Amino acid sequence: RVLPDLLARLAPAPTAGPVRIGGDVTVVASPFGALGPRVFCNSVSRGVVANAIGPRPAAAGEVATDLVYLTDARCLAGSEGGAVLGDNGELVGLLLPPLVCGAVVQELSAVCPWPLLHAALQDRLAVRLREEGGGGHAGQRRSGAGGGAGML
Repeated sequence: RVLPDLLARLAPAPTAGPVRIGGDVTVVASPFGALGPRVFCNSVSRGVVANAIGPRPAAAGEVATDLVYLTDARCLAGSEGGAVLGDNGELVGLLLPPLVCGAVVQELSAVCPWPLLHAALQDRLAVRLREEGGGGHAGQRRSGAGGGAGML
């Protein structure tokens, strides 16, 4: 029951709006953290939200959510999965692998918005709890929303 409680505490604020293009973000990550924790653990990078790609169509009773944010925050290779924080320290999303075009790594980092991750985790958790006979409470998310819940 630890994961459902954690997800409930990390739920996106119902009043939180979309991330503002041009808004400041801070990335906290530990690239290569296991290889050199004294050097790489909790590296910090700052930038702005350069663009928002989306929105994902909203299901009944939902608010549309951007699919991907782009930020100019310079992140070291291996920072994927790092936390991207907004102006007030709120969790905006998690860092995705950098954009690559051929052999050229672009200078914009991609961010998966936290509301999408939260919804996918809630959906996957509900399925897992049903499979294990623990019910499907998990925040009462609708099943299969966003089309990506099966990816976890």
